[in-house]
Amino acid sequence: MKNTLKRTLVLSLVLVALVLTLAGCSKKTKITVDVVDAAGEKTTYEIKTNAENLYDAIVEDGQITLGGYTGDYGYYLESVNGLDADYEADGAYWAIYVNDEYGMFSLDQQPIADGDNFKLAYEVFVLDDYDPETTEDASVEEVPVDDAEVEEVPVEEETEEVAE
Repeated sequence: MKNTLKRTLVLSLVLVALVLTLAGCSKKTKITVDVVDAAGEKTTYEIKTNAENLYDAIVEDGQITLGGYTGDYGYYLESVNGLDADYEADGAYWAIYVNDEYGMFSLDQQPIADGDNFKLAYEVFVLDDYDPETTEDASVEEVPVDDAEVEEVPVEEETEEVAE
C-alpha cells in the first residue's frame, strides 16, 4: 500500500510538471492593431496569437476583416473592415505602421513580436501643388558645351556585302 501511494504521488508530480511545461510552451504573442479609417477615427484591437506574421494573426483572431489579394510582393491590402481604398481613383491606400514606424513588409510578410503595436491607416497620396491640368512637362535646361572639350571620333564606314 505504501508503494502504491508513492507511485501515485510520483506520477501525479510528473503529470503536474508536464502540464506546466506544456502550458509554458503555448504562450501566445500579444499585439495591438490600431485601425484608422478615412475620417481619422481610431479603433484599437488587442490580439493574442500563435501566428508568426501579421496577416495570420489578424485572420486567426477574426475581429478585423481584410480584403485584398496576394501579388508578387505579398498580400496587397485593399480594404479593412469594409472600407475600400482605391489608389487608382483617388490615391487612397492602406498604410502599415509597426511601432510607429512606416512598415517595410506586406501583411503576410510582417513578423510579429510580443508587445508590438501595428497600425493600419487609411491614407491618401497627394502630390503638393500638382495639378495635371495646369502643370507643364518638366523643361530641360540646355547646357553650353565648350567646343575645345569635344573630341571628334572618326566613324568607320560600313560596307554592305551584296549576295550574288
